[in-house]
Amino acid sequence: MDKEGGFVTRPPLLVGASNYDYWKSRMMAFLKQIDSKTWKAILRGWTPPVKMDKDGKPTLELKSAEEWSKEEDELALANSKALYALYNGVDKHIFRLIKKCVCAKEAWTILETVHEGTSKVKLSKLQLLTTKFENLRMNDDETIQDFHMTILDFDNQFDALGEKIPEEKLVRKMLRSLPKKFDMKVTAIEEAKDITDMKLDELVGSLQTYEVATNEKMDKKNKSIAFVSNAEEEDQLSDTESEQSISDAMVLLGKQFNKVLKRMDKRSKTGAADIGRNTYRNFRKPVTDEKTAPNKGVQCHECEGFGHIRSECGTFLKKQKKGLTVTWSDEDSEGEADTAKAIHVLTSVCTSDTESCEEELTFDELAESYKKLCLKSAEVCRVSEEQKETITKLQTEKAANLSRISEFSTKWEDSLKIIEEQKATIINLEADKIKQLTEIAHLNEEMEWKQKDDATNAKEYTAESSGKSLIAHTSLRASSKEDWYFDSGCSRHMTGVEKYLKEVKSYATSFVTFGDGAKGEIKGIGRLIDNGLPKLENVLLVKGLTANLISISQLCDQGMRVNFTKNECLVSNNEGNILMKGVRSKDNCYLWTPLEEANVSTCLLTKNEEVKLWHQKLGHLNLKSMKRVISEEAVRGLPSLQIQEGNICGECQIGKQTKVSHQKLQHLSTSKVLELLHMDLMGPIQVESLGGKKYVLVVVDDFSRYTWVNFIREKSETFEEFRNLCLQLQKEKDCGIVRIRSDHGKEFENSKFADFCAAEGITHEFSSPITPQQNGVVERKNRTLQESARVMLHAKNVPYKFWAEAMNTACYIHNRVTLRKGTATTLYELWKNRKPTVKYFHVFGSKCYILADREPRRKLDPKSDEGIFLGYSTNSRAYRVFNSRTRTMMESINVVVDDSDTTSADPAEETDVITPVPTPDDDQTEPEPDQHSESTTEVPRPNKGPSTRTQKNHPLELVIGNPNQGIATRRSKEAISNSCFISKIEPKNVKEALTDEYWINAMQEELTQFKRSEVWDLVPRPDGINVIGTKWVYKNKTDENGDITRNKARLVAQGYTQIEGVDFDETFAPVARLESIRLLLAVACILKFKLYQMDVKSAFLNGYLNEEVYVEQPKGFVDPSFPNHVYKLKKALYGLKQAPRAWYERLTEFLVSHGYKKGGNDKTLFVREEKGKLMIAQIYVDDIVFGGMSRQMVEHFVHQMQSEFEMSLVGELTYFLGLQVKQMEDTIFISQEKYARNIVKKFGMEGGSHKRTPAPTHLKLTKDEKGVNVDQSLYRSMIGSLLYLTASRPDIMFAVGVCARYQSEPKMSHLTQVKRIFKYVNGTCGYGILYSHGNDSTLVGYCDADWAGSADDRKSTSGACFFLGNNLVSWFSKKQNSVSLSTAEAEYIAAGSSCSQLLWMRQMLKEYSVEQDVMTLYCDNLSAINISKNPIQHSRTKHIDIRHHFIRELVEEKIVTLEHIASEEQLADIFTKALDASQFENLRGKLGICLFEDK
Repeated sequence: MDKEGGFVTRPPLLVGASNYDYWKSRMMAFLKQIDSKTWKAILRGWTPPVKMDKDGKPTLELKSAEEWSKEEDELALANSKALYALYNGVDKHIFRLIKKCVCAKEAWTILETVHEGTSKVKLSKLQLLTTKFENLRMNDDETIQDFHMTILDFDNQFDALGEKIPEEKLVRKMLRSLPKKFDMKVTAIEEAKDITDMKLDELVGSLQTYEVATNEKMDKKNKSIAFVSNAEEEDQLSDTESEQSISDAMVLLGKQFNKVLKRMDKRSKTGAADIGRNTYRNFRKPVTDEKTAPNKGVQCHECEGFGHIRSECGTFLKKQKKGLTVTWSDEDSEGEADTAKAIHVLTSVCTSDTESCEEELTFDELAESYKKLCLKSAEVCRVSEEQKETITKLQTEKAANLSRISEFSTKWEDSLKIIEEQKATIINLEADKIKQLTEIAHLNEEMEWKQKDDATNAKEYTAESSGKSLIAHTSLRASSKEDWYFDSGCSRHMTGVEKYLKEVKSYATSFVTFGDGAKGEIKGIGRLIDNGLPKLENVLLVKGLTANLISISQLCDQGMRVNFTKNECLVSNNEGNILMKGVRSKDNCYLWTPLEEANVSTCLLTKNEEVKLWHQKLGHLNLKSMKRVISEEAVRGLPSLQIQEGNICGECQIGKQTKVSHQKLQHLSTSKVLELLHMDLMGPIQVESLGGKKYVLVVVDDFSRYTWVNFIREKSETFEEFRNLCLQLQKEKDCGIVRIRSDHGKEFENSKFADFCAAEGITHEFSSPITPQQNGVVERKNRTLQESARVMLHAKNVPYKFWAEAMNTACYIHNRVTLRKGTATTLYELWKNRKPTVKYFHVFGSKCYILADREPRRKLDPKSDEGIFLGYSTNSRAYRVFNSRTRTMMESINVVVDDSDTTSADPAEETDVITPVPTPDDDQTEPEPDQHSESTTEVPRPNKGPSTRTQKNHPLELVIGNPNQGIATRRSKEAISNSCFISKIEPKNVKEALTDEYWINAMQEELTQFKRSEVWDLVPRPDGINVIGTKWVYKNKTDENGDITRNKARLVAQGYTQIEGVDFDETFAPVARLESIRLLLAVACILKFKLYQMDVKSAFLNGYLNEEVYVEQPKGFVDPSFPNHVYKLKKALYGLKQAPRAWYERLTEFLVSHGYKKGGNDKTLFVREEKGKLMIAQIYVDDIVFGGMSRQMVEHFVHQMQSEFEMSLVGELTYFLGLQVKQMEDTIFISQEKYARNIVKKFGMEGGSHKRTPAPTHLKLTKDEKGVNVDQSLYRSMIGSLLYLTASRPDIMFAVGVCARYQSEPKMSHLTQVKRIFKYVNGTCGYGILYSHGNDSTLVGYCDADWAGSADDRKSTSGACFFLGNNLVSWFSKKQNSVSLSTAEAEYIAAGSSCSQLLWMRQMLKEYSVEQDVMTLYCDNLSAINISKNPIQHSRTKHIDIRHHFIRELVEEKIVTLEHIASEEQLADIFTKALDASQFENLRGKLGICLFEDK
């Protein structure tokens, strides 16, 4: 066996980079044959198992091998097998690359990267390989088998690089690359067979047969010896190509040289010399360049040689025998001689020994030349091998270096983390050290003070002459720079704060000595300022002094007396007047206090009044805290007050009063079930459930605490649900309900409840208003159910739309596992009188498998569907599951549930079939299909005005935008999106609006705009003149994501009261068609410029009026001075019939005056051309879409518009007329996702199943006169909503068009089809049209017709679509006006309508300077095409309306050409008939309709 492995159990061997593709295929097969888990280890990778923490989250600590589970052992074993196979499948050099790998996937990735490179490297290789493949030609000496193998090698290399070569391309390449001798065979194959269906193996077999036959014929004929010389290309080939050409030449020369030697052995020496000379001469010079030798005798007219005549000439004889000449080239065309690589074919004639030559070549010279070529070839081969080894070595070193860099990077990051941790530790240690030193200093000071024996009796101090200043240190509190201490050891008054002194002078003594021996510099002496400080003079300013000291000795020197008592210090003069006072603090220091504070505390106040005064001074501090502050002596200046709690402070009650606390009941208040029922309504939940429910009615029995939940859509359904539940419970227990308790919500406190309770003898109790604590049993149950449901949803990542199922399951479980407080009995047992079982319980949200027993199934169809386990049935022994395939809720007993811990079940894992199932005696009356969103326990209250509250936490599915982008401010977003600045509610009338400050601001802004624009003048009411009323219109403006950006209040005129000819004349104003907008987008893709939009603020206010129009003053803003006056309009007002036209004329006049040209076909299009560049503006009332081929033109246009009109929005085009536009670098995507979701929700279809197509294939709607009638207004509303959706969704055009035919008398069959369309839209809301950039500006159309498609009148349906380049611009699907007698007639009429659309689009493109040549219209009916080309009116076409025959003129004038297309490629089929799912999705994709996903 060879070294690459021939055994099944031996992996293939990878040696170098030459056989990697071959090795990779064999190694993949080898790994797969081991077992499937081994190959999955390569695909998925493997990481060592880690330990889990208490919460079940993974840690960084690895598990030991003994702790691995069975599944982890199997995964590790599969990884080891794959890694072992890779280790044994590479040589020792390549093994170094993967030696350190512990994961098989990592080793496989390294080998792929080293040998295949990155995506960019693959692309470069692919380009080089394509060039080589295109230049590949078969050599003359190469067999068909060899060339076949060469082509297969190229095919395999393309496949390895991810490029598949079609079979047809390989066949054509082989036929194109064959030598000239195969020309006859190639021609025969091309004529006789279809190349598109031919296989490469079949072609090779045929060519090999021909090759064998040709070789046999060649062997029978005389052959000439040919030398072929390949001239080197002139400095255009690389060194590798030059070496290859030398090697080829050497090999060929060697073959020819051996033949020459054989002949020379047979000839004489002279003959051999002649042959050598002839050979050398022919080898060195081309035949065309040979010159006639001097006359040396008889000259041959055939070869122009000497010494023989034509009849004896060997060349002539060979031609007569049709001898073959061997060549080296692929082709013998005359043009080949002009190429860079000249090919010379020289034939040596050996029939004459007398032929002479001027240049003689000896045998030794020829041998020497051959030897040199051999040496040079060997040198080239040696250098090539050295370079290959060097490359392999460098690649190995590169991989090793990359691995080292990765290791160093990891270590560096770890080191940085350690350094940061150490820094934090050092900082903490330093802080602790400072804290400890501070505590030690304080303790030392306390010890010093304790050693001093201060006199406690009153003393009189006299002046002492001391040269030392002793500063008292405070030990129990931090001294403040504002405090002044009486110090008996201080020789002079001192302070360290310069701002306390005035009139500061220099001082003789320069230093002061402190008590600890330190010295402080005396910077001066001055007098204290009069700003709340003691009245002292000659106070020293000492640098570094941190306390303010009052010298007792200096006071005595000034004739004052200082008396110290236990609590205070008094400074008086000789007359006994108190000059200063100090109080003793907790740290045994005497602090100076102002006399004013002392006087207040000593005033003659009663005790209660003094307490009240200090209570007010301290900011109405509660009395308990005041008592504690006084007892702890925590502050200075607060006298000792006798505080008695219980006194009431009226101001405190106003500002601090709280609700009365509610004590828990210590005993049961009921003795049997149904004695008291607690009720509450929870919701609305932010998102509806699958069944469209938003509220939850929770009912709790007081005795057993057994709970029931009911899901309802509206609050008004509360009574019916409660009544049904009451009747059910009373029947079950055979006893009546005594009392019910609820809050004052109007869903409970109404006449229906009152009548029912009176009839049934039930007492209805209510909790106190805004006191949910009195209904705490059910309120607490609400919270319990909410929290349990929330946990179950998030634990398995179940969509929020299943919230109802989660809450239903939570209630089901709690009834069976919760024990009644004070007992050892479950709620279920108290109600049912038997113990519950939970052995059939499963994890909510787990993956499950549902037996497919509801539909007919074929033999090979899967037997089960995947689904989500959502709980237990309430009225049968079954489980509730959601079928992921059918998207429906089901109840089934045949369910297998995977309760594994992973969020998604593994199909490979085995699970047990459920045997026990729940009993039918459930506690809920109707568990609802689910929905998502967290629920709230707040009961809705009556509307008390607009609310500005917003929730803090929202589900991620409901968060618009990327939460990781941070906070978007109004400055950056240029839009107000915070509810603190806008109102979320649209008022219905002026009265409601005037109660909301935000809408008042919006109305005031509108009137301010009127004033700025000088819209009207207030004038007395004229007699006999029609005065038009006004009305406020309120609208919340949203962006493309549905966020409310601002409140817009618009004052409009009641135009319906206008009189034609008096108040207005012309009213028409053009607006842009949606087709024009799509055409502009397609043109932007061709011209490659970005589109922008601007919104003119109050655009109609800029239009000038030609008539006299008077309007009433706006409601809520009537001028109090002139209440009977009216406004005379100078400019147009919204609501006036002539307002649109006035604005259009004003804007047109402005744009035309600035060089813009109005479109000829579309009057809303304005184009300006400057230096070959276009600036385009499309007008839709006050919304303007514009773009230009240069940035300067765009900025200039914006500047012009802003200088004339006030703009409310200028920016990139993102949202226009309901179209969401996303502009990328090379694509534009338009959709109506927001609109689609809104209409689906509006008609209650968001919870239903999805459909793959908008209409079934058997769709044949009729008038259905015997059918059931449906609501006409609802049907028309649904059709209208869908028709607007077709602006970006042509895939529903046909189905909507068919349903729109029956709006006058809709039936149930029609409504069913409309609902199917909504189900399809619900599943494809995000779909839209993708426009791609390109240079193709060709206009192409597709037309089709469904003959007699209408079952009512047998009229046909026309459908067509039109592309500009690759981008879909326009389409239609409509019923024809007349009945067609044949399919050809129907198709011909459809083609005529399509030509009209093509002509309009062609004229529009002229406005954009995009010219069209002959436009192509594809039709799949040959008869219709022939009718357009045949000018003769015969019986088959004469009945066709003449208006359809204009298509002939277009064809004759070569404006339009009709081309045939196969029916399966006809894109217009989607507009004429209902298709099956696969064909529908195929055509939908070809139209460019897709789902756009952000990356």
